[in-house]
Amino acid sequence: MKRIQENPYSLASDITGIGFRTADKIALATGMDGACEERIKAGLEYALNQAASAGHTCVPEELLLRETVRLLQVSSSVVNDVFQKLLAEDMLRTEEVGGLRLIYPEYLYQAEVQTSKRLLKLRDLADALEKVNVDKIIGQWESEAGIVLAEAQKEAIHASLKYGVFVLTGGPGTGKTTIIKTIIDLFEERKKKVILTAPTGRAAKKMTEATGKEASTLHRLLGIGKLNDEGIYSRHSDYKGEPIDADLIVVDELSMVDMFLMNYLLNCIYQGLSLIHI
Repeated sequence: MKRIQENPYSLASDITGIGFRTADKIALATGMDGACEERIKAGLEYALNQAASAGHTCVPEELLLRETVRLLQVSSSVVNDVFQKLLAEDMLRTEEVGGLRLIYPEYLYQAEVQTSKRLLKLRDLADALEKVNVDKIIGQWESEAGIVLAEAQKEAIHASLKYGVFVLTGGPGTGKTTIIKTIIDLFEERKKKVILTAPTGRAAKKMTEATGKEASTLHRLLGIGKLNDEGIYSRHSDYKGEPIDADLIVVDELSMVDMFLMNYLLNCIYQGLSLIHI
């Protein structure tokens, strides 16, 4: 009770299920000054989290200040004073990009940094498929499948075997599924374990139908529940899940995956495992 009386906004930060708006009503009803530092801090955090729920890992400084002023209905100078104090105390994460200062919530900043580090490590520490004549294997696959691959498709297959992280893009009908089928066959012929996954059940089913191989959702693969409204599981950016038992992971519709889930996935992928995004 003492903590709540001193700062009613601790209800929002400490208790799952109580958001800023509920805590704000309680605070104002108990006579708290609408322009006090605790309210401004909570308002800034809420505005950042609202941006995160809309898919943004960070927001420009001016936009954050303007939105907080609108939310709290206080003067811009009051909000700016508290904002500058938080920056001076290193309570907010920032990045300078294109002349803009971008502001991050701490948990999103850490998730983004860890994601980039893991991707670079996977890229640089790939275990290439054993020394094999890839062109010869591709030729054999073409004969068996009755398909002639385009040069660009062959280049994509070579690249997928060389690098630990590979992104395959292209519009409908450009041969992405054929490339993936070839890559899967190349790995499986070498007794390598391949896992297919997608962010939604619908996408996983579509992947299974296209490749003839069983695909699962990312949540099932990682053994985690769905992200709730508060983003609880996503805040644990240092999460270290169980290593995924595979040599190759193919993820479809990765553009649908948010930063939290991507960070979870990469923390379960260890040196030598290849990751392909379609």
